[in-house]
Amino acid sequence: MLLSSEFHAEKITGMLLEGLSTLQLQRISSSSNDDDFRVKVEEALTILTLHSIRETPTESPSSLPTKQSQ
Repeated sequence: MLLSSEFHAEKITGMLLEGLSTLQLQRISSSSNDDDFRVKVEEALTILTLHSIRETPTESPSSLPTKQSQ
């Protein structure tokens, strides 16, 4: 998860800033417990993963290699 988090750091930061109120951001940043922050980052990673899966084109049967008859 760490590598994925580092790769998407800018997107995750933007999602947190846009998706949370100022009060929620203050609570998470001032908390000594990182669990709230970790949950929000994992939620953002899930969204990014699902979004990238939806954007990845799947191969249609006509694009797959076929055996050539001899």
